[in-house]
Amino acid sequence: MIGHVDFSKSMDFWQLDKWNGFFPLQWHIVKDVPNTLLRHIILENNDNRPVTFTRDTQEIGLKQGLEMLSIFKNHSGKKSLLDDYSFYEKREKELKAKRKNAARSASSQNHGFENGDYRVLEYGEGVKREISGKKTDASSLVSLTMNLSLNS
Repeated sequence: MIGHVDFSKSMDFWQLDKWNGFFPLQWHIVKDVPNTLLRHIILENNDNRPVTFTRDTQEIGLKQGLEMLSIFKNHSGKKSLLDDYSFYEKREKELKAKRKNAARSASSQNHGFENGDYRVLEYGEGVKREISGKKTDASSLVSLTMNLSLNS
């Protein structure tokens, strides 16, 4: 990591859209190192679990980090993440197309209702009655959602 996290940037490469932010980094080693070579490294700040049980952004102590770097440096890997790049590129294109189609499908299925429109179904004495209307004040769902958004 060679810079600060910029939470105002949103990158379009995550499989799920629940993360935001960006930080610059510089790759030092790009290798496919088997987890079996790293399992003996234990992290006290992760319930004494092996480093292979960590998640992205897990803090790693200096001693464990240096040991990991040594393993990465000395491992003579026959494969690289870059060997699988075309697979991940294809998968990303498929995910983007799927998101685009889902958004297009959702907008075509709004049955004439726009943002701020609402529909209430009332039941009483065996009769179902539909009441439609438009709500544009600040208490609408869209306004509430935008007020809660981290990106606003």
